[in-house]
Amino acid sequence: MKKIFLLLLLAVSVCASAASLADEALFNQIINAQKDKLGISDRQSNVQDRNLQNTGQTGNTPQNNLQNVQTGNTTPNVIKQPKEVLIYGHDMFGTSDISAGGSNQFVADQNVNVPDDYVLGSGDTVRLQFWGRTAKTEELVLDRSGEAFSETLGKIVLGGQTYGQAKTIVEKMVQGMEGVSASLVISNTKTVKVLVSGGVNKPGYYIMNVFGNVTQAIVNAGGVKDFADIRRVAIIRNGRTVETIDYYELINKGSYRPKIQKLMPNDVIFVPRTTKRVLVEGAIKNEAYYDIRNENTVNEVIRLAGGLASNAVSNNVVVTRVNKTDLKYTVKSLDISKGRDAAFRIEDGDKITIYGLNEKNLNSVKLTGNVVYPGNYEFRKGMRISDIIKSVSYLLPDTEMSSSYIVRKDVKTSETVIVPFSLDRIMESKHSAYDIALQAYDEIVIVGKYTAMENIHIDVSGEVVTPGDYPARNNATVYDMIVKAGGLTGNSDKSAIEIITYLSGRYSSEYIDINKSMSTKAPLQGFIVVHGIYESAMLNFIEISGDIMNPGEFLFHQGMSLKELLEKAVSPDKKNIRYSVLIYRKNTDNSGSEVFSLDLKNLSDPKVAYTLKQGDKVIVKQTSKEVKRYVNIEGAVFDPGTYQYADNLTAGQLITMAGGLKDSAYYDVIELIRKEIAGGGVEQQFISINKDEIAKFSLMAGDRLVVRDISEYNKMDYVTLGGEVKFPGRYPIKKGEKLSSIIERAGGFTDFAYLKGAAFSRVRVRVEKQMMLDKMIKNLEREILVNANVEAMTASTTTSIDSSELMLKTKDEFIKSMKNLKADGRVVLKLSHPRLLKGSANDLELENGDELYIPKAPSTVVVSGSVLSPGAFVYNSKMDWEDYIKLTGGLLSQADKKNIFIMKSDGTAQKANSETLAWSPQNDRWEFSFFSKTNPLDPGDIIMVPDNYNRVPWMRNIKDITQIMMQIAVTAGVLTNL
Repeated sequence: MKKIFLLLLLAVSVCASAASLADEALFNQIINAQKDKLGISDRQSNVQDRNLQNTGQTGNTPQNNLQNVQTGNTTPNVIKQPKEVLIYGHDMFGTSDISAGGSNQFVADQNVNVPDDYVLGSGDTVRLQFWGRTAKTEELVLDRSGEAFSETLGKIVLGGQTYGQAKTIVEKMVQGMEGVSASLVISNTKTVKVLVSGGVNKPGYYIMNVFGNVTQAIVNAGGVKDFADIRRVAIIRNGRTVETIDYYELINKGSYRPKIQKLMPNDVIFVPRTTKRVLVEGAIKNEAYYDIRNENTVNEVIRLAGGLASNAVSNNVVVTRVNKTDLKYTVKSLDISKGRDAAFRIEDGDKITIYGLNEKNLNSVKLTGNVVYPGNYEFRKGMRISDIIKSVSYLLPDTEMSSSYIVRKDVKTSETVIVPFSLDRIMESKHSAYDIALQAYDEIVIVGKYTAMENIHIDVSGEVVTPGDYPARNNATVYDMIVKAGGLTGNSDKSAIEIITYLSGRYSSEYIDINKSMSTKAPLQGFIVVHGIYESAMLNFIEISGDIMNPGEFLFHQGMSLKELLEKAVSPDKKNIRYSVLIYRKNTDNSGSEVFSLDLKNLSDPKVAYTLKQGDKVIVKQTSKEVKRYVNIEGAVFDPGTYQYADNLTAGQLITMAGGLKDSAYYDVIELIRKEIAGGGVEQQFISINKDEIAKFSLMAGDRLVVRDISEYNKMDYVTLGGEVKFPGRYPIKKGEKLSSIIERAGGFTDFAYLKGAAFSRVRVRVEKQMMLDKMIKNLEREILVNANVEAMTASTTTSIDSSELMLKTKDEFIKSMKNLKADGRVVLKLSHPRLLKGSANDLELENGDELYIPKAPSTVVVSGSVLSPGAFVYNSKMDWEDYIKLTGGLLSQADKKNIFIMKSDGTAQKANSETLAWSPQNDRWEFSFFSKTNPLDPGDIIMVPDNYNRVPWMRNIKDITQIMMQIAVTAGVLTNL
């Protein structure tokens, strides 16, 4: 029995052990899965950590989330790369890395002016433009014999002729053709094939325009490689180098005179490898790698790099060289103000470093913030704050009199400390203990009330969606700050919201619930922590948050130090930054927390040895954060937008930063918009800066600079002339130019021009007539619908209802067809020869978009509308409008005989059977006459016979329907028949 009991006991022990091992394995599996999810390797952590961040919320990968700065947003940090030093001149050929996706394909200029001495040959394309009796264009390609065949001129031999001689040949060939003129232009030149080789990204053969150059060929070949020497680019022709190009000459001097004027077929462009290259960096006007050709000394290389910068120290130049014997670097310090050092000979691979003055080495005191006169002040031993701020008149409105401070740097230890002071007490008692003695390099920061509020951030951590720092507005409640942090998570304990407040140099904490948080003000100096409902079950973890790379919860072990925790949470590249660390520990009676504060110079500070306890919460803050300020520029500059503000920035410097002024900029006066806080509100000032003041006018953060654009500068108006003018086409016009002027520029009228039928149209008139047309149609539609509703309401039988519905459908289709009508923009004018037109009432001032069309003399009269066979009929001066209607077969039964009208070729409209006012040359006076034998039709006239709308039952009740339809017809130029 005893043996059986022992066996049972052993079995239970084994099962328990197995269960324990299974639990531990499961726990380790969960931990390892979490570590893999967060991208943490075993080398990064000696203990099992658990990060409770919700890495899936933002859609970013876990690796990216680890780099996110937890400040309420999910924007990843941009790691600042070291400044890239370029190879001088290589950027003019485009990117050197084609695999990166850059495109270097050069688009050749198709609008190159061909010189008169250009010799035509096989492959050239010429365009022949004929006008006069023959109006056509021919594109001719010269064959291998230099010949081409024209349909108008026949065989033309142009090969071997210059462009100027070719134009003369064509002019002579058309001299025998009466009424015909012609011109010749080269529309496309022949191409050449060249080989680009050497230090280019895509060597090979390239087809180029005959006017192409070496630079275009290299760009087409993908630009140059890093090892390329652009100072010895060779052009090889028939195995012999005919020219060597030094691109530094083009870059530095802006001009280059090649020995050869153009490339020839099968030329080779060779870009060699560099044989001697040095790096020039530091206080130099153009930091870069330079290929050396004839420069042998340090001084010559510095001149090649543009010379020393204004802050350069000429007696502190260092040349670093690789010693090829023992493969080590050697350093040579030079004073180039001395001739011997300036003549120091350089070698391939040398690095020349020019050191500059340090701007911080000024014996000064700086005043910034909410003051009238910010800037640097001379430091004198024994001076105090009141020596800089002598009275309240030196302060801007709404200054925070009790919250200003001094940023002081210890020269020996390089430590920065903040020294607070009260302006109220200084003004009450100057040169007292409150009036702090200044030290060299001090920065006095005067805080404004609104600035203070803008700079206040409250840390919200714990069980909120996005823990981090959030700006606090005035009178913000605890609940407001929780909402800014995305609200509570599902694991939050709504009765355990902790407020940690910093007062009188000590931290204190208080617990409130969610209801009280809505009325409790957020701590302007403190933190908010939302505890979780499972917090008591997670006492084996320590939570860390704030200005760190990896916030969250980490597994706690006995004896764990603050250093161990910070090394896991802080980014490796930020370990030398000053931090303020708060550690708060919950009291055993849950009445609050005990808070400990540590100021760390960096993560090597001895204070990081502080021993943590189970359940501690750690908040890490950077003690100094850069506050960036901005200015804005808009208007006629090349790169308008927002730019970072710097002290003493001027309007002229901002314009330069924005790429400079456009040609269209109005530079005499530039407007500045400046916002100022006054009386609890924001006021805008509009300041005009004269041209002479722009270069030295000082800007303030938040300023907006507006450079006005001269609207007329880039505006070009055009008119179009067509038909029977000698040179039809689109013409640019100047302001105030008249119709007679543009006709003269177009060469005047041809012999076939029919001036009476000239059609002049204007965009503005078309818009106005369309508005009038739309209004008439809308009124007509309203009348029709009103009558339709009355008819529908009075319909009693099924038959009458069906009839009303059919009629309504007919009306809808009628209105729809009316809405499709478009007005023309024709302006009626009497055109004559430019000499007679000039100065007359018909010599209109031109507008953008105007069009003038001069037709040939027509030979027909058109009859349209309600006739048996509408159409065009040969013009006969002996026939009147009734004769032409008879030719159509007569009027239809629905024709409106009383309202037949004539659309004259000049754009006017006249009723056929009513009198009209016309000039009688026989009686030398204006007389009323009818369209008859004494007032004949003109070629191009249109006889329009409208329908009798009163015959349609549903249109009889519409007031003045005939007049309305006639007006619509005249406006649109077409009849609308039923």
